[in-house]
Amino acid sequence: MIMVKHLVFVGSALLLAAACSQNERNNYRKEPLSAVDSAAEKVVADSGKLVDRDSEFVTAVAISGMVEIKAGELAKKRSTDTAIQNFGALLIKQHQQLAKDLKATLSLRHFTLPEQLDTNQQQRLNELATKSSQVFDQAFLQWMIEDHQKMVDWFSLQGSHAKDVQIQSFANKNLPILKNHLLIAKELRKQK
Repeated sequence: MIMVKHLVFVGSALLLAAACSQNERNNYRKEPLSAVDSAAEKVVADSGKLVDRDSEFVTAVAISGMVEIKAGELAKKRSTDTAIQNFGALLIKQHQQLAKDLKATLSLRHFTLPEQLDTNQQQRLNELATKSSQVFDQAFLQWMIEDHQKMVDWFSLQGSHAKDVQIQSFANKNLPILKNHLLIAKELRKQK
């Protein structure tokens, strides 16, 4: 009899946990999960592993953040325009914080972030570093606009459709920061 009561209690606890997990996801999404969300994807999200799209997103965020920090450092050193130097400093500060937030978000996930830039991004940074001041400013701003536009699109998508509720929350929390960076870069380019 005690064994049956124990099994009923454990079964009830599992159902309650599943309902809480579902409710937590719905609260972050602000909409119920659609039929497209398969049971397998829900199990993966609840297991601490990331589905492919979420993995691609966090990898892209990590690489983009490293690029923004290094490009910001170059802007502080190479540009003679105080506004661009200040923008570079802002990029460094806010993307370092974003990287910390991403690591905290992934602390309970089975995922390792890249620690180095890919070859293409490193080559692009190397080329940027060789440009003269005026050419540097234009190239830097164009790259920041392109990269931030791409990341704004990614963050918007993941803020609505990430399978992992923590990734979704991270995207929604940080999207306004990236939109602001994009706006600043566009305004600075207009002034050039």
